[in-house]
Amino acid sequence: MKHFFLGFLGALTVLIAFLLAMPLYSDYRARSEVVQWMLALEPFQTAIAQQYAKTGKFDASWKLEGTDGLGIKPVVTDDGVLIIQGGRENQLLVMFPKVVGNEVRWGCWVGPGKTKPSRCQPLP
Repeated sequence: MKHFFLGFLGALTVLIAFLLAMPLYSDYRARSEVVQWMLALEPFQTAIAQQYAKTGKFDASWKLEGTDGLGIKPVVTDDGVLIIQGGRENQLLVMFPKVVGNEVRWGCWVGPGKTKPSRCQPLP
């Protein structure tokens, strides 16, 4: 009976540890998806910034190509904002340009907040 009780306590400990760790792992996986999206959008950010440098405005008349690896098609608005929604937690990633001097800088917003990676920063 003593061995059964010790085995039961061991199994209960493992179950509790699993239940505590699983949400943390899920949040990690969702954050890593957002980081992958951010990396995949960098070429488009560059193209939008170059378009702004040429014309002085953000123009969304070009198509987003080469996003097949994401599994999700990003949307680009007329003011150069890049939007992706999907993933494990139905995350929403919004990358928005802001002109500072002659340079285009990018801000970021992610929802829900628990899926926001540290590299995603809003602009002041």
